[in-house]
Amino acid sequence: MAACSLGARAFKRSRLKPEIYGTTDGKVIVEDELLNFLAVKIKTLSQDEIVLLATNTFDSEAIEASKKVLFELCPGTSQRCVAYKGQHRDANNIKLCLKVLNECGSNIPRFVSYYLDELPPVTFSSLDVSCLLRRMEQLCAEVGALKHITQLQTGVRAEAVEINHRVSVLECRSGNPTASAVAAAGISPGSKKAFHHGPGNAKEPTPGVRGGEHAMAVEQVVEGLADLHIMGDAFARCPEPAQCRRDGTVAVDEATGKDPAGSVFSTGSPSWSKVARNGRAQQKTKSGATALGGHATTAGRKRSGPASIIGTGTMSTIKTVKTKIVSVFATKFSPELDADTLADYLKSKLNRVVTCQKIDNAHSRVGSFKVTAECNDIGEMYTPELWPEGALIRRYYEPRKASVVGFCRVPSERVANGHSGVDPSA
Repeated sequence: MAACSLGARAFKRSRLKPEIYGTTDGKVIVEDELLNFLAVKIKTLSQDEIVLLATNTFDSEAIEASKKVLFELCPGTSQRCVAYKGQHRDANNIKLCLKVLNECGSNIPRFVSYYLDELPPVTFSSLDVSCLLRRMEQLCAEVGALKHITQLQTGVRAEAVEINHRVSVLECRSGNPTASAVAAAGISPGSKKAFHHGPGNAKEPTPGVRGGEHAMAVEQVVEGLADLHIMGDAFARCPEPAQCRRDGTVAVDEATGKDPAGSVFSTGSPSWSKVARNGRAQQKTKSGATALGGHATTAGRKRSGPASIIGTGTMSTIKTVKTKIVSVFATKFSPELDADTLADYLKSKLNRVVTCQKIDNAHSRVGSFKVTAECNDIGEMYTPELWPEGALIRRYYEPRKASVVGFCRVPSERVANGHSGVDPSA
């Protein structure tokens, strides 16, 4: 049966042109697999899915023939029958057929299929699940790695808390926790299992052996782990370890100076957190103290109060100047305009004394001026209604090195280069 189905699939029937039938009641029936597929699936699938399935199933000749028949049977459509060319010809033809079917609605012929096996299958085989499976595989790998790292961190955290508690107990019971732990464990000071491994105790790597440094590091780590086990044994041999609190202190009898277990408590060994906190505070005090009196300096402090103020007193006979000298750069004027004409125009507008200096520039096709006036506010000089239409006004920048040319001050080096504060693009 499988062989028969494979043989049927291998035999491909080719329809040169859709067959059209007419009924006695005037209806039109078109036998075309592509148009039948488009008319049925246009209600359930998206346009991209229909185009993908149709282009993968039907060839270019069948798509072109179906498009021509559709336009012949639907003369009332506003779409034009375009002859597409190029790589996306089939996709564009199918999109054009979908536009015609959507526009005509129910005023279309009845499309049927005679060869049902030629219709595109809409099953899981038409879906691209390879990308989905690949992402699921990556997600599973990431989740597994995250679980492994979380388990390691959880185990290390528990061990670190236990080690910190044991070290605090040893510090509470003796001023020298290392000697106390060694004595409690019954280890001689010259033993190989000493707690402190300095540079002199590190083993030298064997010369000529590959990976000697790595082996030395591994041995040091192993020795450190052995030391932790030794400290654990010492903690187990200490009498009544439960009397030591978590914060590094021990319940001590004030009258006898001993803890309830009977051992003498040394008050000269505070907790490490207190030592570190006090040490940082002392360093901060020393950095801010002076060499003479030891008092903190105010060099790095911020100054308080406003930088400047403006007086508001009214009952005074002293007069103040409240106006400002404002200079602006005005350009885009006619080259024939002189400074006196512009000054008279601005005086009539502002009702105050205005000084205009023309800036000469042989390389510019517009006239530019430096306009200076005494104003209460800088914004008075930047009012658009004050200036003629088309004039460009901006801030005037005083040249650093200037030589007087006529009524204007122009830098000598700018005159040589053809610049005088005017934009050349103007």
